[in-house]
Order: sequence, then C-alpha cells, then structure tokens
Amino acid sequence: RHSSPAEPAEASALDRLIRERITADSDNVYAEVVEWVERRLLADAMKHTRGNLSKASRLLGISRPTLRAKLNALGLADPATD
Repeated sequence: RHSSPAEPAEASALDRLIRERITADSDNVYAEVVEWVERRLLADAMKHTRGNLSKASRLLGISRPTLRAKLNALGLADPATD
C-alpha cells in the first residue's frame, strides 16, 4: 500500500485552480479539476518514459489501452503512433 504524498507548505497550482473554479461558481468543478490533474499526470508520465506507452501504463497502474484512450481524449496522443 502506498502512502499519500505530503502536502506542500505553499499553495500549489492545484490549490489555486480549485479555489479559482469554486470562486467562479463553476457548476463542474470536479470534472475540471480531474481533467487538469489527469492531463498533467499523463503528460509527465509520458515524458518520464520517453513516450513508451507500456512503461507509462505500468507506472500509472492502468492498462495500455486505457492510457491510449485517455491520451486521445485529452489530445495528448502522439500522431506518429496513431
């Protein structure tokens, strides 16, 4: 079982996003925040693995087809591999 990462002492970009979306009275804060986090997480995983879908999917704990679908949905897929 993995432990949760410690929260940083200063407000993170995620904290600012959450406050901004709540203050803006968005009616879809959850989906907006999840997409923001997922976009960054997947992009960082792909960068870390130098675009290797198999390694990135293992790192993320999701299947390769799920990773590919998420990358496509977020517009992060490499056109050369599609």
